[in-house]
Amino acid sequence: MRERESSAPEDLLTLQAVVEFAGGWQLSGQQNTSMDLTERLYRLQNQLGVSALFTWGVIAENGTTHIAVVPGGWMEDQLEDPTTYLKLMAGISWLLAEAAKCPVTEYSYGEVIEKAEVVNDSVEVDYEYEYGIESPRFTGIFDLFSSMFSGSESTVVSPGDYYDYDFIHETNDTDFLNPDMYEDEEGSSLGPTSPLVLEEEGATTPATPEATGHQEPTTQEDLPQKSLRAACMDRLKSEMELGGEAMGALVAQRLDLEEAMRAVQALEHRLRNLTTSGPDSTDGALTPITLASLQKEHGFISWIPFLQRAFQIIDHELSEDTVILINQEYLRGLTLLVEEYSASTATMEVMRNYLTWRLVAQFYPSQSGYESRRGEQCLKQTEDVFGPVVTAMYVRHKTIEASKSLVEEVDMMVDTMKEAFSTTLQTLPWMSQDSRTAALHKLANMMDLIGYPEQVLNGTWLNAKYSEVEVTDDYLMNIVAFQSHQRKEGMKLFTRPYQRGSWAEMAHGGSIVTVNAFYSPNSNTMIVPIGMLQDPLYWNQPKSLTFGAFGIVVAHEITHAFDDSGINYSSDGQATQLYDEATIAAFHRQASCLATQYSGYSIAEAKVDGNLTLGENLADHGGLRMALAAYSRWRSDHIDYRLPALPFDDMQLFFIGYALPWCARHTKKHSQSQVENDEHAPERFRVLGPLSNSPEFSAAFHCPLGSTMNPAEKCSVW
Repeated sequence: MRERESSAPEDLLTLQAVVEFAGGWQLSGQQNTSMDLTERLYRLQNQLGVSALFTWGVIAENGTTHIAVVPGGWMEDQLEDPTTYLKLMAGISWLLAEAAKCPVTEYSYGEVIEKAEVVNDSVEVDYEYEYGIESPRFTGIFDLFSSMFSGSESTVVSPGDYYDYDFIHETNDTDFLNPDMYEDEEGSSLGPTSPLVLEEEGATTPATPEATGHQEPTTQEDLPQKSLRAACMDRLKSEMELGGEAMGALVAQRLDLEEAMRAVQALEHRLRNLTTSGPDSTDGALTPITLASLQKEHGFISWIPFLQRAFQIIDHELSEDTVILINQEYLRGLTLLVEEYSASTATMEVMRNYLTWRLVAQFYPSQSGYESRRGEQCLKQTEDVFGPVVTAMYVRHKTIEASKSLVEEVDMMVDTMKEAFSTTLQTLPWMSQDSRTAALHKLANMMDLIGYPEQVLNGTWLNAKYSEVEVTDDYLMNIVAFQSHQRKEGMKLFTRPYQRGSWAEMAHGGSIVTVNAFYSPNSNTMIVPIGMLQDPLYWNQPKSLTFGAFGIVVAHEITHAFDDSGINYSSDGQATQLYDEATIAAFHRQASCLATQYSGYSIAEAKVDGNLTLGENLADHGGLRMALAAYSRWRSDHIDYRLPALPFDDMQLFFIGYALPWCARHTKKHSQSQVENDEHAPERFRVLGPLSNSPEFSAAFHCPLGSTMNPAEKCSVW
């Protein structure tokens, strides 16, 4: 950790190089004003994994994989606190501007990646727009980019590749242009030896040292001394250690930074207002459209080369007739917004600042100002990068035999909960017989992924999976390299036959990093990673706590197959209506009781939206009922343990176990933001809501009829 802290100035310098690769930034150096919007977005989205203006990736829909374009390019939590966000934006911009004053350490890439003390701080750099990965100032590091973004012969890694239907940016996988695809009028290739330079007026000239204004040093005497860079780095480090108020005073002197970032923040708010869904969301109906039609209807960028260049890296030719799924409403608004910002030099500058800020916000090593949580952040990123490796270590630590035994035990537990829910479905009075049959078929056809994929224990598979990832002593470049690798692997899913209910479909791929269960409506699959199988969710004894804590989480995910969103998908994940119209109307009548109940809750002077949280509330209620029924079945054949020195019986411990996962404390600001934006109700209401509607809870704790936890009128859906 001390090493990471001491390398923060180095991180800034590396980030400055990445920024220049993406087009430069006039706030922290110079900018390539001739790089058009398509190329900027190509480098951001397809090479660096940064969502800007929109997000695109591969999703599963109707039994196959599709390319999809959805809203993206902002962070909800940052926009919720605009004042703090603006300070963060101005502060990081100032740090980058300070870092730009320091000479840079170049990177050389051969068989291994090495840093070389080639320093170049005294040369004025004119930017050009090049399709090759080149820069006069950062030649070595751009060679490194080239090695990351170009294809190579490699071992095919399957079936454990990651895929996420929820559009996490790491899975929006593309890669860099092959320079050979661009030819001059005589048919010769314009590769790195003769890069194409587009001037502001549109003329093309070959890039030469004379044309760029850049002269390479020819002797050792021409190079600045190492001490110049060391002194600059020491100054930068001391400035970063000043503390909030002192650094804030320095930043406040740059009013231009605050003004520029305020305009960027305003643009992000406008993007957010183009949709009712959050960034990267695939919820709601997506419109199928051919690539050619996408170009015609929403031509604010050149979509055809944008996507075709991406897929060429995995040797896949993308036809203009390829069907793309898009959020039509969002892209329609985005097209008009980009046209508005392209109308003047001033607004186009705001657009460029926004694009670069999206890059900086994602890669700055201490983003969001959580300096005190640097260790936690670095650990999480390591786990994210090497999730399968960490999972294998975890399984071996627990012993493979014990892990397999645990998975088998959970598998039987899940089957018991499904049987309990099947019994419930057969007794629901508001469901027609045809709808009941469809629901039972969907439940029977639901696939379970429990524990971990077997291939994580295969050393050959793990080595092959990471064979293309170049790991160096540079933190930021390791993150860039891994995201490039993940994007390639994610794109390959588009070219492979779709496998419903496979670990390959899931972004976490069985990784223990995220301790949670998941349900995929597009494949009707429930996932329970092995990381969940430990306290405070999963206990060896007593089973009352396990069924209450772990059981409710699993049952909650099963219920999602039948909530207000799940009923729009069939038993094999096809986007089709599950119930008949009469049953849907009856379902919504029953569910309206919950919407009304939760709309009566408030916290931190903010009122809960019962409609926004309805899907999760339905799953909480169904999960509680299912887990309780499963525990009751288990008790009929087993004797449970109780906790010593505590006066709670089996049923009371079950409900205490149910409440355990929702123990939390938040600031008033966090609670207000959660109420306004989160589809989950605040934790306390996820306990009070379902339990107050449970006759079994009232009986277990002897709650008087008419009391808060035993109202006379209870909501009941399942």
